[in-house]
Amino acid sequence: MSQHQPFNGPILVSQNGRYFIDHRGEPFFWLGDTAWPLFAEYTPEQARRYLQSRAALGYTVIQAILAWGGGTGFESPSPGANALGQIPWLDENPATPNPAYFENVDDLVELAAGLGLVLAMLPTWGYYVNDVQTVTAENAYKYGSWLGARYREAPNIIWVLGGDRIPTGFEGVTRQLAAGLQAGDGGAHLISYHPCGERSSAQFFHSEEWLDFNMIETWTAWSRVYPSVQTDTLLSPIKPVVLAEGAYEDGPEYPLGPITPLIVRRQAWWAFMAGGFYSNGHNQNWRIESNWDDILTAPGAAQMQIYKQIITSRPWWQMV
Repeated sequence: MSQHQPFNGPILVSQNGRYFIDHRGEPFFWLGDTAWPLFAEYTPEQARRYLQSRAALGYTVIQAILAWGGGTGFESPSPGANALGQIPWLDENPATPNPAYFENVDDLVELAAGLGLVLAMLPTWGYYVNDVQTVTAENAYKYGSWLGARYREAPNIIWVLGGDRIPTGFEGVTRQLAAGLQAGDGGAHLISYHPCGERSSAQFFHSEEWLDFNMIETWTAWSRVYPSVQTDTLLSPIKPVVLAEGAYEDGPEYPLGPITPLIVRRQAWWAFMAGGFYSNGHNQNWRIESNWDDILTAPGAAQMQIYKQIITSRPWWQMV
């Protein structure tokens, strides 16, 4: 699929379970980028510039969160307002989403679709499930069904549950959210789960039917990328595997740092050679500091287009 070809149908999983396909059945190459606060902290102008820059570089998937509170270790007790001053949930209740907040989401979904970008959207950051328990087994289904119904016809959506947390003790909330999404959109969109560092969704939900593909976070342990992806690749039933969060380019907090463009390239290559796909990240994607513009031309982010060109010059979906 060309990076600027609009979508006419949702992304699906191939018949053999190894990779993704578009609505025509053609292989869809997942090259992701991580912009967790896209819907919350990016201004409309920043979001437009960011999405256009990633489309130009050949990215195909953007990971972003609908109810965001600042990132792990920096969360606010309630999800913050977006750049237009709207909060995602009325009365801090996920069962009553704020339609005004989601008007901006609607615009970005449409913009991304026109650029040939899939949005892998997290209904909430895991903090609001595990830590303050705002999202519960009682309201998760209603929130999920509302989201599913609102974006039922959007062809460029993938749902991602979790959000930098392990689900232990909260599995019921995750299942209710998944069930609500499927009820709302009729099962039109794929669903996965984003765990915390050195974990995989496969450890918790691999055999559950709603989990269409696995996501892994290695974070600082970038040396674990290859064995972690390979482990999930060899599981049965076969499902696609995405290294959804590795070490962020130019990130300051890594014991195994500094995170250079070389490490970014290695993470991508190791993930693919182990049978999976890769989502990139830059420190400013989620910190939104004064030098935010650096992400638009960051060398590691830009070099991902070369990684993609090399792999997609061959029938990559047939590789073993």
